[in-house]
Amino acid sequence: MERARVRTGRTNPALSRKGWLLAGGLHPGNVEEAVNVARPDGVDVSSGVAGPDGLRKDSAKVEAFISSAKQALS
Repeated sequence: MERARVRTGRTNPALSRKGWLLAGGLHPGNVEEAVNVARPDGVDVSSGVAGPDGLRKDSAKVEAFISSAKQALS
């Protein structure tokens, strides 16, 4: 894996030893593009697949998210 760069432009050895996850604001409609741009080792999602009550997960959104993420990460 290439050495990861932080905003200072310096290499961060801690990031280059392990993969990294992309998180924050992801949902089924943007995860594929986000992965293609950022090239993370994995993704994390929570509210992007929440149902109308904001607590329980919407199974259709979860399935769509997983499908899009798998396609982009493969």
